[in-house]
Amino acid sequence: MFKTKKVLLLGHVGVGKTTLLKNLIGQPVLDKDSPLPSVGLSLHSVEIKDSDKVDKIVLWDIGGDSTVSNIDADLLKGTHAVIYLFDVTRPATYHDLEEEMKALVKMLPQVPFLLIANKADTLTSQDANDFAHFQHKVFLFSARKDADNSILIDEIKNLFENGV
Repeated sequence: MFKTKKVLLLGHVGVGKTTLLKNLIGQPVLDKDSPLPSVGLSLHSVEIKDSDKVDKIVLWDIGGDSTVSNIDADLLKGTHAVIYLFDVTRPATYHDLEEEMKALVKMLPQVPFLLIANKADTLTSQDANDFAHFQHKVFLFSARKDADNSILIDEIKNLFENGV
């Protein structure tokens, strides 16, 4: 069985959405890659194989500040899942995270989402505990450092376990 699923990458500008995307599709992430924010919409697909089925995930990388409050409602149509990134080194990208998550659930009530704390390699264990208070599970990741994306792929597979 083969299904195509639309997954939005959301988050503040400069949190690592495009770097995460490159990691997922197997493109090298180089230190010299420009930290300039992406502009526009970029679509990329990745196949996720799981026992007897293959899912084609189409990742929608919406450049710039693609927080829930700034996203065009038309882009949400047909969404199967959302990956929301924030940058642990920039509190401004997560200080209103609970409100963002509430808005996301209101706009897409049946759509699962994965909350990713990017640049987790910069955290101490105490810093990591600071994110435990969030109502939603936070997946710690470092898009630039974690070349092995199998753990992230497993988290994405988990989004679709309930037949989405």
